[in-house]
Amino acid sequence: MNARLFRNIAVITFCVAVLLFIIDTVFVFDYPWFNGTGIISTFVLPPVGILSAVLAYRKTESRIDGLLIFANISALFIYFAFMFIGTLLLGP
Repeated sequence: MNARLFRNIAVITFCVAVLLFIIDTVFVFDYPWFNGTGIISTFVLPPVGILSAVLAYRKTESRIDGLLIFANISALFIYFAFMFIGTLLLGP
């Protein structure tokens, strides 16, 4: 497989993870069928994006691939950071 495909997978997984995180934080209280999208956006998609970005980085050693690794790692921790900050501000 070529590096362009791995890079596209990494970009798509990052964008979908951020979109699902936004859906989870905005709509989960009003529409219960969106429950679980935060889990998918944190535990499923970012590891796939990290893996594909690392495979693309091994082939090209491009800065874009390094940025995609960082973006997917940040998407992996965004849900935990949001919950931690929310607990600090609003209480348990």
